[in-house]
Amino acid sequence: MPNVQGLGQDVATTQLTAIGMVVTVDFTTLSPDDANVGKVITQSQVAGTQVRKGSTIRLTVGKAVATTTT
Repeated sequence: MPNVQGLGQDVATTQLTAIGMVVTVDFTTLSPDDANVGKVITQSQVAGTQVRKGSTIRLTVGKAVATTTT
């Protein structure tokens, strides 16, 4: 299992699907100026472990809180 933490969601998904993994994404809300917005914060399988092709890997990606103006 490669380490995709810190990568953008699209890059991480592309890397994992290229090696035969199924990717699901959960989002966690962050402030708009957080450096992790759009990036993988956690992955369900530990980097460096053996994972079977076709396994589902859950990524948690940072998503900015929508700001509202009044």
